[in-house]
Amino acid sequence: MYQLLSDARERFYDVCHDNEDANGSGDSSVWHDNFAYEENQRQMQSLSTKVIKLEILLGNMSIDSIPIILPEKVILGSVVNILMNEQPRSFFICGHQDGDIKHQRISYDSPLGQILTGLEVGDDVIVRLGSRTVEIEVLSIEISNNPEHN
Repeated sequence: MYQLLSDARERFYDVCHDNEDANGSGDSSVWHDNFAYEENQRQMQSLSTKVIKLEILLGNMSIDSIPIILPEKVILGSVVNILMNEQPRSFFICGHQDGDIKHQRISYDSPLGQILTGLEVGDDVIVRLGSRTVEIEVLSIEISNNPEHN
């Protein structure tokens, strides 16, 4: 979540920095005829709203302790090791809007997160993800020691 906020702020500052160039790129006699400036203002508004929403969300969050015992089922905060179409994969099950597939983090409410949540070691399911049929076998469930997962 902190990374999402940091990325949104960085993008907002980039757009703000481009504001002067956007203002000078169009017809300055009539402000509404300057498409670059209008688009820049729209992006600034959208990004500032995103930053505010993320700040509010982070301000209202609380962190619970991670369970000490290994979970019997895939739950929020667990790492699940699976075979997906016979390819080994590992995912950390994270909170709403906190997924980042590049870092093997999937939200519990994403399509794959919904499928994995509640499965147990040894479960073997065949599901549709988008237009693909995928076979998933749960190999193990762990608690993460990775600081990036907190």
